[in-house]
Amino acid sequence: MNNNNNTSAASKAQLRLASLSAQLDTSAPRDPVTAILESSLPPVKLHSDALSVVLDGKDQTWRKWMFDQLKHPLFEYQYNVTKEELVTRNQQRTRHLAKLGFRPTWTEPKENIDTNKYIQIQDAMSYFDNGLSTMNGAHFGLYYGSIRELGSEALQNKWLPLADTFEVPGCFALT
Repeated sequence: MNNNNNTSAASKAQLRLASLSAQLDTSAPRDPVTAILESSLPPVKLHSDALSVVLDGKDQTWRKWMFDQLKHPLFEYQYNVTKEELVTRNQQRTRHLAKLGFRPTWTEPKENIDTNKYIQIQDAMSYFDNGLSTMNGAHFGLYYGSIRELGSEALQNKWLPLADTFEVPGCFALT
């Protein structure tokens, strides 16, 4: 009985695969309804900039800035690296971004906070590497934020400049 179930599952999988292959085959004849629709409608022009405004908002300055930074050789994707190598590489990337002036909004004076800036940068970063995005969120959000909001003035004077440039990385702080 178990053998029949395996055969049945295999035949269902083959049927699904054949159906999917037929849908992906552009040389296969179309059904009559699809052929009529395709011939009667003009080709669709996709305006990616307009779509981006709808999906992501009008001002994408910081998202574009981050995507430009991802062109640097330091951000080239590497295959078959160990977790330790990836963490080290992401620390180098974060230091590089800090030297270029990347600062999450809460590292700036409170009257200058621009949450849209941070959201755009983190969003673009997460498209590239969730580990890098998480590292930056933990370092600048939890660690830096804890020191800034809970630390004494002496602690802030000592640790914030080091955390700001990622010279002393962290992921959480209790003060």
